[in-house]
Amino acid sequence: MDRRKRLTTPLTTNLTALLQIVIGFVLLALAYDGHRKGWIRAGSKGFRPYRPSRDDSPFMFHFYMLVYLAGGLAMIVWGVLVLIGLAAPLPISRGTRVTCPVRSSAP
Repeated sequence: MDRRKRLTTPLTTNLTALLQIVIGFVLLALAYDGHRKGWIRAGSKGFRPYRPSRDDSPFMFHFYMLVYLAGGLAMIVWGVLVLIGLAAPLPISRGTRVTCPVRSSAP
């Protein structure tokens, strides 16, 4: 039996698809909020939040608006396609652990 087939069950597939859809709607909500307020949350600039506004930096405002819209729509479409069985789910593996390489005790 293929290892990937053993690790993906219908429950994990459905949960990851629903998580993708929720994340997509959150991104669309952030884009709508930014459009309504005139500024959008875009990370940090040093220790301050970076919020490009429509008036001060229109290029960056529209760039991040486009990123949020495209990302949100892509996550929603991918999640729906996973739910109906036309796309592969997110690769989730259980039981695999990342281990650090063994360090030699030589000086």
